[in-house]
This record gives sequence, structure tokens and C-alpha cells, in this order.
Amino acid sequence: MGKGMGMQRNAGIAMRICIAFFLVIGILFIIFGCMLQNPPRAYAPGMFVAVGSFNLFAALVGFWGSYNKKRALLVFLGVGGFSTILQIVLFVTLLTVFDKVVEAIKKASQMDDVQEARLGKQLNWMRWVLVAFLFVELLTLVLAILLKWVIKDDDNTYRGFDDEANEQRMLAMGTLRSDIERGGERSERPYDKIRQKMSLKYGAVAGAAASWKSKMALSWQ
Repeated sequence: MGKGMGMQRNAGIAMRICIAFFLVIGILFIIFGCMLQNPPRAYAPGMFVAVGSFNLFAALVGFWGSYNKKRALLVFLGVGGFSTILQIVLFVTLLTVFDKVVEAIKKASQMDDVQEARLGKQLNWMRWVLVAFLFVELLTLVLAILLKWVIKDDDNTYRGFDDEANEQRMLAMGTLRSDIERGGERSERPYDKIRQKMSLKYGAVAGAAASWKSKMALSWQ
């Protein structure tokens, strides 16, 4: 196995591990969004469900793309990149206007003060978990970029394999041709004796017939 193929294989394995986290993150986002508000109507719950859904789709495409499927990698980069951007926007929103986000959910769900306090704790905890999730998703996107544009196949490995296969094929064809020629010679040997006997027995008649035909041709001229 060539160096390029080894790097590609290792990057593909690393990406599949990250894709597994990508999938888990998507499921957790959907569950958390529905826990905040079911069905999600406010900004934050809807964003969590949307980001989780994009993550699920991106994870499925990315897993297929990790086997060096270039078009699938491109789709993963598009969907996964968009999901990551939404996640960054959500984190910035929770970081800058946290109280307004909590108040919007409280009004939409008609919560009391106890429920509002619990909601505030959950969102406060989740916005810092978002940072860890972002690192995993960014690492996955970097691996996808490497597999798509940076890490190339080791073409020399394939050329060497093709040359060796062609050489073996030519050797096999030469051996087969020799066997056929030897088989043809062996198959003609029994008929050699018959031709010799026929020429000894009918050779004079054949010669006379040939001379008679030549005389007839001359007479017609």
C-alpha cells in the first residue's frame, strides 16, 4: 500500500469516528429542542431542532463520503458547513441576548417562575456544550476537506499493479499460444502418414491426370 493510500485510509477512519459524534450531536440537539418546547415554536428550540436535523443528514452523507466518495464529501461539506454556521449563530445569540431568548420561550410556553429558572439553567449549560460540539464539527469538516482536495490517491500503486497484471496476462497468453501450436502439430502428425501413403498410391495417377488436363488446355488454345 502506498503512502497516499495509507494517509487516505487513516483520514477516512478518523472522519468516520468524528461522523459518529456528528450523528450523536444531531440527535441530542433534536431531543433538547423538543424538551425546551414541544412542538418547537420559539427561536431557540426551533434552532436546536433545525441544527440537529441538518447534522443527521450531514452525518449520513459524510459517512458515505468518508470512503473517498468525492461528490458525497462535497454534499457533506455544504450541509455540514451550513449546520455549523447555524450552530455558531445560535451560540452567539445565547451568549449575547440570553435573557431575551429565555423570555421568548417562557411567553410561548406560558411557564411559571420555577419552570423559567429551570429553563435558564438548561440553556446556560447547553450554550457551553455548544462550544465543544463546534470543535468536533469543525474537525470533521477539516477532515472532509483533506479527503476532498488535499490527500490524493497513490496513482503509482495502481500503475504498478496494472503493469504487473498486464505482464502476467501477456505471459499467460504466450503460454496458451505455445500450447495451441504444439497441440496443432501433434494433431497433424497422424495425418502425415496418411498423406504419404496416398501420394505413394495415387501419385502417378494424379500426375497423369495433371498432364492430361494440361494437354487439353493446349488443344483448346
